[in-house]
Amino acid sequence: MELNNIIEAKNLVKMYQNTYALDNVSLNIQKGDIYGLVGENGAGKTTLLRAIAKLIFPKSGILEVKENMVMTSLIEVPSLYLNRTAYDNLYYQSILLGLETSEVDKTLEMIGIQKGSVKVKNFSLGMRQRLAVGMCIMGNPDIILFDEPLNSVDPEGIIDIRNLIKKINEEYGTTIIISSHGLEELSKVANRYGFMRQGKVIKEITKEEIAKSCGSYLSIKVPDANLAAEAIGNKFIFGKVNDTTINVKGDVSVTEVVKVLNDAGINIESINTQTIGIENYYIQLMRSYHE
Repeated sequence: MELNNIIEAKNLVKMYQNTYALDNVSLNIQKGDIYGLVGENGAGKTTLLRAIAKLIFPKSGILEVKENMVMTSLIEVPSLYLNRTAYDNLYYQSILLGLETSEVDKTLEMIGIQKGSVKVKNFSLGMRQRLAVGMCIMGNPDIILFDEPLNSVDPEGIIDIRNLIKKINEEYGTTIIISSHGLEELSKVANRYGFMRQGKVIKEITKEEIAKSCGSYLSIKVPDANLAAEAIGNKFIFGKVNDTTINVKGDVSVTEVVKVLNDAGINIESINTQTIGIENYYIQLMRSYHE
């Protein structure tokens, strides 16, 4: 295991009947990551989290978690005592973990739930999710696994949980793996990503690398894209789309690009500013894999 890796998966395979839930999955989680597992429903995200949590065991492959790491998880439906208060739920957890009861008040403050007599069954979904997160962070674990924690939560609850996840990571240095099919929300917390489709991790990428792939670009149609590429190659970052279209990336001046092409005697048939948002990036990635 590499020095900075806290979890390493190599060629994990898990099958249910004749279907691959994990199809030779390999990835690396580094210490301090907020690692986003992104993919549509059925992509294998939950299966991978369950394997990391040792709730299931792959048919083959290697899964290593750094020694002496304490791990907690919130996978699928949170296990809460609905007829008890938030304090009671956390108190029972503190007993199981052998913690001082002072940890209960500390955790309530951390998750933004007041000590009171309201039973969990009367909580909103967002409050239940925050309480479930609180159950996970008690005892200051090294690794927390979250499976779709923002699912069906109202917008205010999403913000609360998102801020809580960032706070846990920043204050405790906790490594967090969080699955979602919504890249837009994950992009507000995660620093690294693994994109999954049909049981495979098709791409691992950092937040910075995604940022470089998103943003604005100029789509330029010309008679000969090869000649246009030669003319701008030393001045701009570009990509050739086909024989008649090039894309110039980054925050560039339209006037400057036009001048360079005109000076090279290249006729511009059309030029348009396009934008790739983070969700568009995800859609294009999935389409390219499917194709």
